[in-house]
Amino acid sequence: MNISEVTISQVRSAYTGKVDRCCCGCSGTHVYNERNRAKAAKWRGYEVSDDEVNDKKVERILNKIKKDPNSSHQGGHISLETERKLYIVYLLEENEGA
Repeated sequence: MNISEVTISQVRSAYTGKVDRCCCGCSGTHVYNERNRAKAAKWRGYEVSDDEVNDKKVERILNKIKKDPNSSHQGGHISLETERKLYIVYLLEENEGA
C-alpha cells in the first residue's frame, strides 16, 4: 500500500496519543469521520457519538502520517511515531468498502 494515496474515504477512525502507551483511549483520543460513522459503530459494537466525530482532526492526522517518510503500514492501519506522540489511522477493511 502506498500511504500517500490513502484518502479520508478509506478511514474508519484516527487516534493520537502518547508513545509507548496503549491505544484504548486512556492515553489519547480516537476520532471518527462522518462518512464512515455507521461502519465504525458496527465495527466497534456501539454507536459513535457526535462528540467523537471530527472530520478536520481525522484529516489532520491522516495528512501528518502521509507527509512523514517514517510512517508505516501494518495490517489495517497506518501510523507515525514521533518522539512524544503516536498517530494512527485505522482503515476500513476491504469488505466494508470505501
